[in-house]
Order: sequence, then structure tokens, then C-alpha cells
Amino acid sequence: MNILITTLIIIIYILLMLFIFSVASLIPYSKKNIIFAFITSFILGCVGGAFLLLPIYTDIPSLVRGYYQYTIHATETITVEIPTGVDIGSIVSKIKSTPGVHNISTTGIIMHTDPFSQQRKQFIESKLKYLDPHIKDWQVYSNGKIIIKTEGGDPNNITKKISDWLIYTGGIYTKSSRVNACITVDASKVDNVLDMLSAENVIVTGIHGPVEEKVKNVKSMMPPKSQIVLFSGILGILVAIAGIFSDAIIRTVRRIKVK
Repeated sequence: MNILITTLIIIIYILLMLFIFSVASLIPYSKKNIIFAFITSFILGCVGGAFLLLPIYTDIPSLVRGYYQYTIHATETITVEIPTGVDIGSIVSKIKSTPGVHNISTTGIIMHTDPFSQQRKQFIESKLKYLDPHIKDWQVYSNGKIIIKTEGGDPNNITKKISDWLIYTGGIYTKSSRVNACITVDASKVDNVLDMLSAENVIVTGIHGPVEEKVKNVKSMMPPKSQIVLFSGILGILVAIAGIFSDAIIRTVRRIKVK
């Protein structure tokens, strides 16, 4: 949400409060009318909170992120998943050439295969380290999920070796596989990198760094959305009270000034 739209929404909300004040100041003074004014003002306040304040409120983390991205001179780490089968080298080159990117490194592979027995699981665990020297650690699950930690090497080549070996030794077919990678980027360039990743159909799994920590702290302090709507409804009642008793308030202020 840009500044112009935010300013327009705030102006409309202020006008809504002025409308509540004006209507309340014109109603005849009676218990029935006051109760009706309170109920109406509360409903209008809640509606204004839900449709005017909430969009701004939910955008606060983005505003905070934008502020700290350009005031904190630090780097953020973006974790991504790249489908195997595509030209990973080309994608990595594009990411590296994106302004603000310091480094990108592949950290492992996640494979989903046909399920297998516990005995086959133990056999796979005992043989994975021999399939490629870049395989450093692994987790194997009998439901077909295999998580592999790598250091260097060609992820596509490593995935192919494992897939072929699983077929030849146990008739286990690989359904899908993804490469995990970490991108180190200037905080002020994170949005640009995210746009590029989206254009390349790269899945972003997380963003970590000082800016995101600031955003998390802000989110933890923000009250629930329902409380914002309730606050707006109560504010509507307070504005209505000010309108109903505006004449009395003005007379009291004048008396104080005269004294």
C-alpha cells in the first residue's frame, strides 16, 4: 500500500469520525436518543475499523521492513527451493548477477520417492555416502522422503545418481526433487531479489536476518485484528459522546476562561 492510498484512507476515516460527531451533536437530548447514538456510533466505528484501519494495520510489518531495509546496513539470508530438472546453473548465474547478491550456495537436496520398507531404509542409509563424494549427511524416511546435505557438486547430477541407483537396486521411483539453496543479499535489495526469484519460479522458504528480526518483534507486539476493530468501535462511541455533550463542553470551557 503506497503513501497516497494510506493518506486517503486516513482522511476518509477522519471524515467518518466527524460525521459521527456531527450527527450526535444534532440529535435531541434524551435517554433513548443517546442509547441509539451510542449503538449506531459503535457499529459505524467497527465498520470503519474493519474496512479502513485494518488494511493499514496489516500493512505495518511491510512498512517496518521497508524502513529498516534502508536504514540497517546489513545482509539478509533468503532460503529457496529450486526444482531439479531445470538448468540450475543458469538460475544460479542469474541470481549471482542480481544487484545486491553477495553469494548463493546449494545446501542440499530433498527427494520424494515411492515409499519403502524399514529394511530398505536402512540399506539406503548405509549406501548413500558412496554414491557421490559431495554427499555429507542425510536423513531417510520410509514414507519416501530423503533429505541430503551436500557440499559443492552439481545438484542435478547428484539427484540423477541417487534416482538411478534407487531404481536399479529396489525399483523405487523418484516422484519429485528440489535443491535447497541460501542467498546472501543486501537488506535494501531483498525485494528486488524476491521479484527475480518469483519470475524464475523459485520457491522462497524463508528470510532470515536483522531486518526480519525487527519485523518479528513488531509483529509480536501487535494486538489481534479484532481488538483494532473493537477499539475503533469504542472510539466511535467516545466521538459520539463528545458530539452529544459538545454544547455543555463548550460552555464549561468558556466559564473556565472567564474565571
